[in-house]
Amino acid sequence: MKNNIARAPHSPQEYFQQGVSLMQGGDTLRALDAYGAAIALESSFWPAYLERARVRLLGQDFHAAIKDLEVVVALAPNEVGAFLDLGRAWQGVRSAERARACFAQAIKINPKFSEAYYNLGVLDYNDGNIDAAIENYTRAIELNPNFVIAYSNLGVSLQAREEADKALATLEKGIAIAPHDPSAHWNKALLLLRNGRYAEGWKQYEWRWSAGKAGDYRRFPGRPLWLGGTKIAGKTILLHAEQGLGDSIQFLRYVTLAAAAGARVLVEVPQTLVSLTRRIKGVAEVIPTGGKLPDFDLHSPLMSLPLAFGTTLESVPCAIPYMNSDLDRVSKWRTRLGEGARRSSKRGARVRPRVGLVWRGNPMHDGDAERSMSFDILREGLAPGVDYVCLQKPIPDADLSLVQSVEGVINLSSDQESFDDACAIIELCDVVISVDTGVAHLAGAMGKPVWIMLPRRAEWRWMKDRPDSPWYPTARLFRQTRQGDWSDVVTAIRSELISLYPLGQHHRGP
Repeated sequence: MKNNIARAPHSPQEYFQQGVSLMQGGDTLRALDAYGAAIALESSFWPAYLERARVRLLGQDFHAAIKDLEVVVALAPNEVGAFLDLGRAWQGVRSAERARACFAQAIKINPKFSEAYYNLGVLDYNDGNIDAAIENYTRAIELNPNFVIAYSNLGVSLQAREEADKALATLEKGIAIAPHDPSAHWNKALLLLRNGRYAEGWKQYEWRWSAGKAGDYRRFPGRPLWLGGTKIAGKTILLHAEQGLGDSIQFLRYVTLAAAAGARVLVEVPQTLVSLTRRIKGVAEVIPTGGKLPDFDLHSPLMSLPLAFGTTLESVPCAIPYMNSDLDRVSKWRTRLGEGARRSSKRGARVRPRVGLVWRGNPMHDGDAERSMSFDILREGLAPGVDYVCLQKPIPDADLSLVQSVEGVINLSSDQESFDDACAIIELCDVVISVDTGVAHLAGAMGKPVWIMLPRRAEWRWMKDRPDSPWYPTARLFRQTRQGDWSDVVTAIRSELISLYPLGQHHRGP
């Protein structure tokens, strides 16, 4: 009688093969155990270290992967893939120079290794060395003409060098090679929108779902997705947030259009935006994200509404303000900020201007390092004789002591309970100066003067080289002239403050 009981592996090679099979079946934990068993039987069996490292890379356990891969390159110094993986692991722990050395070694072993050139291009782009990035992506494509993600990244790099036509042609080559790959489609969308080609851009922007740049619009089974083309009069439509707070604030302007089209408008937004959203004209009901939803007929993500309403550069809806402050909170903050003490009893008395400040965005945002600055940099742009209120929340520990030491700066971080507080404080400011974050959008949506400090490679919504924004008529845009260098921006901010408020004096009404 044949014994059907599977025999346990006895050799490193058998454990290794078991690990490969388990990985193919998606069982990563048992695969790790199998590779570990192979290593326990033979500590110099480097293929098991290599595959275990690759499992760990998938799980973003970069430090453990580095340990395994350093064993591999010591035991098999010509294993080119190990140097590529080790470079990726060093990238994961933000050690760019070590990653660069690994990719360079991979190329030394195999000068035609396209993946290594591609990864060098990623490092170069992140370092702001656009010319080198273009050179490395181009070399990767020469070696592998079907390297779709290299076309995508090359397109982004050409756009960063202000070569929009070449960038678009490059992205379209990538799309032609792999029509269903989302990366080139997504970057094409951003390029079109940045250059004001909205009619094409909004259609391309729907690739964000496949590219993993937004949530899941398919979470409402049985409820049709509305992207325009059909009438919504008499229907109940759910408009739902999908990305960051600033994105939501920018596109909540479309609530009024949906209501004007005859729909009953429900809005689902993060809790921090609920009370603000309730005050938007045309809103029937607001539901916090994750809350129980009432019945509705169809739905649309907020950032699909420009497509649904056929928005062009000339037809951006600008019924500003569409967000308003709560009067009770304004009264509370007027007292807290000593508004009465800052005025004399005489109508039109001179008072110190009040300027709101935000210098950092959400650190979890992919591009936060480019859009944020330290307070030490921002303070160089602060003119004397002005009251500055910190709308920054929270204030990082690295900035806190300096914020508290600068004369004329009021730290309100711990006193703000919600975006409603930020809204009330903005109402009491003469101007808001902010990096590209939610507060900048809020000030713009309120119709308050807002000066937005932008990196050289700013997000698509701020377009190219414009000092103004079609989305926010009261916004002024201050852009870096060199990527990563804020000096020109803060110098311009200081000059404008002094020009607008000489000696810090300002006429304000009663």
